[in-house]
Amino acid sequence: MAFECLCCGVCCRYLGPYHEAHAASSDAGVYEFELEFTPTGERIDVTVSEEMQHLLSDMSVFEEYPESCPFLRYISDNEARCIIHSTRPDYCRKSGCYDYLVRDSDGVICGKIKNRFVIDADEHVSEVLARLSDIVSRAPYNVFIKEVTNSLTNAGYTIS
Repeated sequence: MAFECLCCGVCCRYLGPYHEAHAASSDAGVYEFELEFTPTGERIDVTVSEEMQHLLSDMSVFEEYPESCPFLRYISDNEARCIIHSTRPDYCRKSGCYDYLVRDSDGVICGKIKNRFVIDADEHVSEVLARLSDIVSRAPYNVFIKEVTNSLTNAGYTIS
């Protein structure tokens, strides 16, 4: 399955504690930063893209999602953007916000699975998966996915 970005911002809503943004050197422009990925100490120079510079001062994302990456911005209620997308770190380039999508019988996305976490699941998906918590919490990942897939498929969902 090829990852398809939905521009929902979920992947970046909880990365704030792992990213520290520092102003770049005094010679650098106002839109240039040094970003540190704190778990690894990796540092990278990043630049806010020209077409996103007007969003840098908009801090409203942090009102609803205080742990967001410092470079996540919403351009509408349901559409997010990384304002350093072209210079983002390898960590961000390599990880999508989900491994699998959960869709209802009409094809509407009603949940996402990333590692062992279910993200943005609707109430019914959450109820189905709550019944599995004891079974899958200690199981190897392949068993976890198999059990989750079987339970959701039996409840009328598809996993892709």
